[in-house]
Amino acid sequence: MLVRTDDTGHAWTLRISHGPTVTTPGETERPEAVFSGTAVQLYLSLWNRADEITSNGRSDLVDQWRRQIRIRWS
Repeated sequence: MLVRTDDTGHAWTLRISHGPTVTTPGETERPEAVFSGTAVQLYLSLWNRADEITSNGRSDLVDQWRRQIRIRWS
């Protein structure tokens, strides 16, 4: 999966598997899905605090992210 900001030019490739998620700066390969938006939109949406990202590619990955990824403070 690729996460790309529309306003700052930053991007990260995420490899999600049964183990830990591996994050690499930049676009390292052709992604199955791209999540994009402004930095604020991505931050809030990926922390499950908003629903403002645009996705291209596998549309089921946004729903899967929201169901399975939970950011919590200890």
